[in-house]
Amino acid sequence: MKTIRSFSVVLGLLLISTSAFSQVSANFGPKLGITYSRLSFSGADRKINNRYATGFQGGAFLRINAGRFYLQPEALFNEKGSKISFDATPGNRIDGKVKLQSLDIPLLLGVKLIDGELINLRIMAGPMYSRQLKDESAVLENLSPNSRIKRDQYGYQAGLGIDLANLTLEARYEGGLEKIVPELDGRPGSFAFSVGFKLL
Repeated sequence: MKTIRSFSVVLGLLLISTSAFSQVSANFGPKLGITYSRLSFSGADRKINNRYATGFQGGAFLRINAGRFYLQPEALFNEKGSKISFDATPGNRIDGKVKLQSLDIPLLLGVKLIDGELINLRIMAGPMYSRQLKDESAVLENLSPNSRIKRDQYGYQAGLGIDLANLTLEARYEGGLEKIVPELDGRPGSFAFSVGFKLL
């Protein structure tokens, strides 16, 4: 009897695993988008004004679907930045721009709120690793001669997506989990709007 019960449990688990595996599918494709980003710097004495700047992104995504849930890793080239103005000295106002180019690798977990044949509505969130490839931030030396952009950063993304057949549209917010410019208490934040195409 014990052997029969054990066999029944194993058979049940096998059936569940087979059923779950049969629902797994994958999508892959390119994506392009625009970014609307800002780096926030502290310093009330300098009257620092941080404004949003536009940039772009491009790369590829892989979406692993398991029923209504999915895992979506990506590799993206991102250009982000910020318009900044501040008082370098009393009566001397400086206007400039910080521009960053990075390789971003988000890993998002999502849920399909609507899962149809030709349309679905999704939400997603997850961590992100960012490697700075190039930065144009010389204007920050007027705030602090020792200021530097961190090369390796960690952050998060969260957003909403809509799929129309093979076309995928997404809007996300991206924030930093750490200071991007430690000397100036600089923290990143950006919005991204992208369009992708499922090749698979």
